[in-house]
Amino acid sequence: MKTLDRPIFPDYWERFNLSVDIMRTKKCRTVFRLTMIEGFNMGEENLPEYKDIFDRGQPNFVEIKRLTPAFSASARSVLGIKNVPKWEDMKAYAERLCKVILDGETYSVASVHEHSGCVLLAHKRFIIGGIVHTWINYDKFDAHVEGGTLSSMTPEDYLLPTPPWALPSSPSEGFDPTQERHVTPKKKKYLETLR
Repeated sequence: MKTLDRPIFPDYWERFNLSVDIMRTKKCRTVFRLTMIEGFNMGEENLPEYKDIFDRGQPNFVEIKRLTPAFSASARSVLGIKNVPKWEDMKAYAERLCKVILDGETYSVASVHEHSGCVLLAHKRFIIGGIVHTWINYDKFDAHVEGGTLSSMTPEDYLLPTPPWALPSSPSEGFDPTQERHVTPKKKKYLETLR
């Protein structure tokens, strides 16, 4: 964290851990987002650290996103294209987090989106009747806000099923089939390097 984020506060780690502790107390929908960086935080040695953070914060969801190559190509940059995880490695690491660290009983891979390099893990309470519910029913959410019941609302109050094309088993790998995908030759070549 110190190397990559370059925090400005000397007590950055204490602040981070306080935010994790506070998140655990929230009744609203909570999510941890991990930016995965090959060679930095996707090793076996990182798994106990993730377990500690997840146990402390108990998020509803964990989004793991691969590093986006928007870094500088300067000699000062510690990151390069070699640090962008391949898509298959991302999915495998997500499964590993669920099975090894999260014991396979608490979280499962709920949704994928290859185009943005994201894999979503969901607490198993969001699998209702065998159907994964990770989407938000904004009409219900807005009704709570307008009705003044936001403070008593739980994530279950505004759930929608995840569309089949966003499930991990879908060959669409998270791309909405009603949309048209435009991939330039340069982008196609780049995406092939990440497969």
